[in-house]
Amino acid sequence: MGNLARNARLLGLALAVALCVAVPAGVASDQAFSGDAQLIEHWNGSIWKVTRIKGAPTDADLAAVTATSAHDVWAVGSYVWFETDGRPYAEHFDGRSWKTFLLRGPNPNAAYSDAWFGAVSASSPKDVWAVGRGHQRAMIEHYGGLRWRLVGGVKTDGSELLGVAAISPRDAWVVGWEPAREWDSKPLIEHWNGLRWRQVRSPFPVGNDDLRAISAISANDIWAVGDREIPAYHPELPRDRPLVLHWDGLRWRLVTCPLPARTGGTLSGVVAINANDVWAVGQFERKRHSPPLIEHWDGHSWRMVRVPRPWVSGELTAVSAASPTDVWAVGSRQGAKTLAEHWDGRSWTLLRTVPRASNSLFGIAAVSATDFWAVGGSGFPY
Repeated sequence: MGNLARNARLLGLALAVALCVAVPAGVASDQAFSGDAQLIEHWNGSIWKVTRIKGAPTDADLAAVTATSAHDVWAVGSYVWFETDGRPYAEHFDGRSWKTFLLRGPNPNAAYSDAWFGAVSASSPKDVWAVGRGHQRAMIEHYGGLRWRLVGGVKTDGSELLGVAAISPRDAWVVGWEPAREWDSKPLIEHWNGLRWRQVRSPFPVGNDDLRAISAISANDIWAVGDREIPAYHPELPRDRPLVLHWDGLRWRLVTCPLPARTGGTLSGVVAINANDVWAVGQFERKRHSPPLIEHWDGHSWRMVRVPRPWVSGELTAVSAASPTDVWAVGSRQGAKTLAEHWDGRSWTLLRTVPRASNSLFGIAAVSATDFWAVGGSGFPY
């Protein structure tokens, strides 16, 4: 993320919490629909279908989705509350219908009370974490089976949390960024031990770097990805480079993620299947266009993998896997259209989603080969 984007986001949004209102669930529809509504699509093994939720916010975006089973799926995002102010909300699927939870926030009556969720992860139906930003700083909320509640975390003004990985009720990680000197930023990493959140030292104490996603294989094998800005020796060359960190149970360390010369790239999503099979997705930056970027870890090194139609600009924002031979990545392509690509163990293929104007997919979660959920909307998710 460049300086302009960081500076704009430093002006802040404010996250929310606590009081939630349950709204009756909805029904599925095979038809695309218009308007600034949230977008939920389901893969049944053959095609993607759009799901409508009656009573859900109309001016809203969903940023992320997670699933512990076919009967326990959570999606989170934000909706417009008053004029330009937003508030976070969550959608839950119990295998039959969706229910909407509208969250008020830690200071809903403040003059500037914009808020959003950017990521969600669950280790069980009673252990769900959602993170983002609220009241101009990072915010963490937890669902324990009855209601959402705010849980203490970093208190740095201007900070954001963009990724979360729930391993167990006593082990969870969140990542994002916080302001550093002047307009710079540095990676933000926090760990939950069952009692409290504790900030963990990053390999980059000062810089212009952020972390956007995290995925865990086990407590001792965790990957986090994002981007770091490197001053270019030529003003027309890309400045962003992929940032990849690995946790081995003792410390976080930087792992090299190479790109061709005179190019750049960012990583926005990661899924760790096993120690020798990790996928990361984002956007590849060239002088003339910026196609999606896909990187793969084979247990020894990262390598760039060819994407379908590499001459078309687009970005992949999330990735999820049902197995090593069944991986989906979603995002948006040129013209503000949804994008979905599939890995079958041999190559990536571009597959059609439900047509809908001016929309993007921001998150995806796998339940099985015939049960994937993807979410998004018409705007920026946070």
